[in-house]
Amino acid sequence: FFGAMDDDVWDDCSPEEFDQKHREQEWHAMQHAYHKVGYIEGMEEGKVQYTVQGFDQGWQDAFPVGCTIGQLSGAAQALTALAECGALPDVRDPDKAVLSECSA
Repeated sequence: FFGAMDDDVWDDCSPEEFDQKHREQEWHAMQHAYHKVGYIEGMEEGKVQYTVQGFDQGWQDAFPVGCTIGQLSGAAQALTALAECGALPDVRDPDKAVLSECSA
């Protein structure tokens, strides 16, 4: 039914050949595993290095611009508030160019 009992799947090679094939398979599996681990570690290290470097460069480039925009926005809001309460001089009419105080 299953063939002769002396049929063995390992009969096609000697024990030495089997051991050699087994060692080669283990070697290739270890190489693959270490290559994969090294690749992952290298990618993570690269991400950290370039992320920090990119953040530092972005901060250096954007900080002065952000400060300037913040100052301009604050000045515009202050002028708007002063204009709404009538505390700014009317520069269109020199006779009305007198500062008044906000009551708010």
